[in-house]
Amino acid sequence: MVKRRLLMTALGVILALGVAAPAASAQQSGQIGKLSAAWWQQVVQESSPPTCGSLDATPGNVFYLANFAGQVDATCTAPTGSRILFPIINWACSPQLSDPYTTERDLRDLCSSLLNYSWENAEGVYATVDGKDVTNRIVCAESPLFSLTVPQDSFLVGPEGPGVPGTGPAIANGCWVLLAPLPPGEHTITLGGTFPLLPEIFGEGAFFTQEATYTVTVVPGRRN
Repeated sequence: MVKRRLLMTALGVILALGVAAPAASAQQSGQIGKLSAAWWQQVVQESSPPTCGSLDATPGNVFYLANFAGQVDATCTAPTGSRILFPIINWACSPQLSDPYTTERDLRDLCSSLLNYSWENAEGVYATVDGKDVTNRIVCAESPLFSLTVPQDSFLVGPEGPGVPGTGPAIANGCWVLLAPLPPGEHTITLGGTFPLLPEIFGEGAFFTQEATYTVTVVPGRRN
């Protein structure tokens, strides 16, 4: 059995059991895949679990949301003109995250198995922005192969985390929403759902349930 802990930032699962994802263009998938790699490269640098912030080293202004706790009620400040990126289901696979694989093919296969099982069996899910359903904006995509560096003081390192200090290859596979810039003012993003975890890795009956509310205030020129 692969030794692994829960690595996704599960902000909800967009679809009920058996419903297919909305179609996405190759350009959309490629863009989201690249952003997901940048997301992972940034969040693992934090010493405590992040909930939101500006995504560095990406073209244009991108503001991200994250949930490593299951239940989140976060307040964030985003600069005007920022697209807002958040994962619906999000897995990363890497030897720096306690996975036993180092080849791109093996890492892709593992992440695909994790994502597909959780997503296809999801129940009781929702995702809204200011009370409006946004599940039709989901884009599911794999990242390119990227290099993941986990520092010694990363919040993922320690008895309760899967992080392995050092640098190694990584693949991310997930379903994301990328919103166009929101107008100045306060906005509410909510997500929730329950979905099972791959039995071969987590054991029979394992599942993850989460509820998340983000109050995002868009302010000219300010960062979280």
